[in-house]
Amino acid sequence: DGEQLAFSGWVTMHASSSLLGVRETVALYRDDPSLARGDSFVVNDPYTSGALHQADVGVIMPIFFGDELIGWSFSNEHLLDMGGCAIGGFAPDAHDVYSEALRFPPTRVAPHGVFDAQWERFIANNVRLPEPVLNDIRGMIAAGNTAQAKMDELARRYGVEEIGRLSDRSKDLSELALRDKIAALPDGHYESTEWIEFDGHGVDHMLRITGTLGIDGERMRIGFSGDPQIDALVNGAKPGLMGCVMAAI
Repeated sequence: DGEQLAFSGWVTMHASSSLLGVRETVALYRDDPSLARGDSFVVNDPYTSGALHQADVGVIMPIFFGDELIGWSFSNEHLLDMGGCAIGGFAPDAHDVYSEALRFPPTRVAPHGVFDAQWERFIANNVRLPEPVLNDIRGMIAAGNTAQAKMDELARRYGVEEIGRLSDRSKDLSELALRDKIAALPDGHYESTEWIEFDGHGVDHMLRITGTLGIDGERMRIGFSGDPQIDALVNGAKPGLMGCVMAAI
C-alpha cells in the first residue's frame, strides 16, 4: 500500500524520499498487469517522486512472492551528475528547475531487471559522467535484487500472511512509541522564525521561514509559513520539508 516499514537510520532525511517516491510508483503501477519481478523504476523529481533534489536518484522495485505483489524496495544515491547547468547536482546559478538537472517521474528503465538499452543511451547522453552514473543505477538495481532475495527467504520461512501480520504489528508499536514520546512533552503552542540569507544569485534577500509546533496530549501538529518561493535553489519542496521534519523528530 506504500506504507513505510523500515529505513536506514543514518540518512533519515531520505525517509521522505522513500515514502513519497514509493507512494507515487504504487499509484502509477500497482495495477499494471505488466508489472513483474525485477522491474526497476528510476525516480528523482522533487515535485512528483520524493527526491530532495534531482541528484538524489532512487530506484524502486516491486517485491513478489510467486505471482503475488507483497511489497516494494527503495534505494537511492546522490549521483555524480544528472545533467543540467552545473556539475554534481547543485546549481546555485539556476533560475528554474529545468536548469538544475533531468527529472524522472517513476520510469521503468529496467524491465525484469535488465537495463533497457534505450534508457541507457538516453541517460548517458544527458550526463557528464555516463559510466559512473549508469553503474550507480546498476548498483541500486542490485540492491533491489538483494531485497527481493531476502523477502523470498522470509516468505518461505514464515509465509506471506504472517509477514503482513508482523508488519502491521511493527507499525502499531512504532505509533505507540511515538505517541508516548509526544505525551511526555508539555502541552502548548511553540513558534520560531529563521531567515535564509543566501539565494545563490548574490542578492541580499532575507527570506523568512516560521515554524510552529503544537502539542496536545499525544498529538503533535507541525506547520510552516514564510515568504513566497523565488527563482533560486533555496525553495523547499515537499520531500525536503518532510525529510527535515522526520529527521528532527
